[in-house]
Amino acid sequence: MCSRAMCWGAENGRLARQFARSGIDRFSGISWTDIGGGLPVLDGSPALVHHDDAFATAVRLAPPNTR
Repeated sequence: MCSRAMCWGAENGRLARQFARSGIDRFSGISWTDIGGGLPVLDGSPALVHHDDAFATAVRLAPPNTR
C-alpha cells in the first residue's frame, strides 16, 4: 500500500479547511494532478510525503504552472 500526505503552509488555509470538513465532496472546485500511482496531489501544495510501507520520502513540488 502506498500513501501520500500533502504539506501545506499558511497560504493553503482554504484547502485545509475544505479537506477538514465532513459530508462534502472535498475535491469540488480543487485542481489536482495525478503524478503517478493513482493518488492525487493538490495543485498549490508545496511538498508531499510519500510512504510505500517501507520508507517515507519528502518531495518538494514545483509550482503548478511549471509541472
